[in-house]
Amino acid sequence: MLRWRTARHVAAGLAVFVMAGGASNETQAADYEFQADYRISLNGLPIGRANLQASFEGAEYRIDGSARLTGVAGLLFDFTSTAAAAGRIGANRPQPTAFSADSTNGRVTKSVRMTLQRNAVRQLQLDPPVPPEETSHPEHVPITDAHRRDIVDPVTAMIGFGGYDGQNFDRSICQRAVPIFNGRERFDVRLEFAGERDLSSNSANGYSGPAIVCKARYRAIAGHRADMEEVEQLEDKMVFEVVLAPLVNSDLVVPYQVSVSTPLGVASISVSNLKAEGAMTTQSAAASR
Repeated sequence: MLRWRTARHVAAGLAVFVMAGGASNETQAADYEFQADYRISLNGLPIGRANLQASFEGAEYRIDGSARLTGVAGLLFDFTSTAAAAGRIGANRPQPTAFSADSTNGRVTKSVRMTLQRNAVRQLQLDPPVPPEETSHPEHVPITDAHRRDIVDPVTAMIGFGGYDGQNFDRSICQRAVPIFNGRERFDVRLEFAGERDLSSNSANGYSGPAIVCKARYRAIAGHRADMEEVEQLEDKMVFEVVLAPLVNSDLVVPYQVSVSTPLGVASISVSNLKAEGAMTTQSAAASR
C-alpha cells in the first residue's frame, strides 16, 4: 500500500511541479508572454496534462496554469489542481506578492490564499484549516514565523529568472536550494548541476536547442509529520531529473522535462508544446521598477 500511495502522490506532485493555476482568458498588453503545455506519463503511458503560462509587463509578472490526471490514472485517482502567482522581478530574485491554489482528489477540496511582501508571508488563509489533531500530533513539525520568511511560492519557483544569456546557462540555476512555502508546508527543493543537453531532435513540440539539467531532491522543513514513511521515501530515495529549457527572446528558463523513478516505474512530465512572444530580460525588467 505504501508503494502505491507514494507513487500516486509523486504522480500528482509531477502534475503540479510545472503547473500554476486556472488559465486566464483575459487579453492584455504584455512585454513578454509564454505558454507551455505538458503531458504527464508513467512508464510511457499518458496519465495527465498540465499547462503553464505567464505574462510579464515591466517588473510585474503573473503566472497561471492547470493540471489534472486523466485516463486510467484519472479513474483510479481523481486529481485536479489549479494555482496562480503574481509578483515583481527584483534585482536579485523574484518577489511574489500573491499566491492562490485549489486542489481536489474527488473527495476533499483544499484552497490556499496567500499575500506576500519582501519574500515573506503577510496574510494566509487555508480552507479547510489544518485540523487540530494533525498540529497536536507529537511528530508534527510546526511552522514558525521564520518558516514564512525568505521564501517563494511553488509557482514562482518554476521559472529560472536570468538562467540563460542567449549563449550560456548560469549554472547557479542548478546549484541552489529553493525555499518554498505553499501555505501548508515549508520545504526545500535542492538542486545540483548535472550537465547540459541538446534538444534539437525535439523541434516538433515547439523547442529546439540547448538545455541545462539539474538533479533535484525534496527536503521537508516544517508542516509535515516526521514519522511519515512517504516523507522518508521522497527525501531519501527519490532524485528528480529536471531539464530546463530557455525561452526565446528572454533570459528565462522553464521546466522542459521532469522525471523520477517511483515504486511503480518512471513518472515524467514533458513539454508537448512551447511558444513565446515579445522580449525581456530579468535585468531590464528589474530596472523598470
